[in-house]
Amino acid sequence: ATAASYRASKARCGGVMLAAVFNNAGRRAASMPLSGISSFARPTMYRPERSLWIWDRIKETNDKFRTRSEAALEQRRAVLREDFSNHSQNIKSIGQVIHKRNTDIHPPPDALYDHKAAFNFPDLQTMSLKGEKVHLSAEKHFKDKVTLVSCIGSRFSQRMVDAWLNGMMSADIPETDRPSQVVWLNFAEGPLFYIGIFRRMLLISARYQFSTEKQACTLYHFGNSLQVRQRLGMTNRYLGYVCAVDSQGIVRWHVHAMDPPEQEELAALGKLIREMHSKQKRKQLKI
Repeated sequence: ATAASYRASKARCGGVMLAAVFNNAGRRAASMPLSGISSFARPTMYRPERSLWIWDRIKETNDKFRTRSEAALEQRRAVLREDFSNHSQNIKSIGQVIHKRNTDIHPPPDALYDHKAAFNFPDLQTMSLKGEKVHLSAEKHFKDKVTLVSCIGSRFSQRMVDAWLNGMMSADIPETDRPSQVVWLNFAEGPLFYIGIFRRMLLISARYQFSTEKQACTLYHFGNSLQVRQRLGMTNRYLGYVCAVDSQGIVRWHVHAMDPPEQEELAALGKLIREMHSKQKRKQLKI
């Protein structure tokens, strides 16, 4: 009986305490300002027009991204087609050199080009073996000089261009028939040469390959040279190319072949160089 009465009194006390807790919570809720209650209990209304507007914005953004990605994809496809075409042309060109077919594309002409056949040498930013920038243009490197320029796209053409330039500067050619200067222009193509450290490594290694006299007139053009070669008429980069440029930067004579020249061809070019010197002197006297 004592235990039962104890449990009953404990239950009554617990009920009284629980009721007091609920009453206190109710009084605190009643004392809160209405703005606080409304801020916590603000109802959310479904707006179908707002949902449609959001989906329209998402669809519009996706359409813009799709249009941009398709345009970028088409642009990369065009670049890929161009690269594949250039690669096929290079394979065909090197095949002609290896099998010695069609290697005499443009033999040396017997006379200087007239104003209709002559063409301008493209302005080029090149780099010397010392790492200095050299601008090949009528106002800079070609000014008041008759220049014999060789364009080298590969090692296959080295023997041909060396025979032309070294032969024209040799003692067998009279001094009046020699050009004012010679230039070995090397086309260094490839993705590696877009990075400066690989350019410097190439220039350093080339210094040990060439003699001191040749180092002063050896230049390098880094990057894609396709447009430059097309303007020069250098259709096969693996064949040698040599041209005579006057003081105005105009190409008056050029040869594009594989075989080195004969002594008669060197003598014939010497006469044309002498003619270019005389024309330059007459222009200077008129000025």
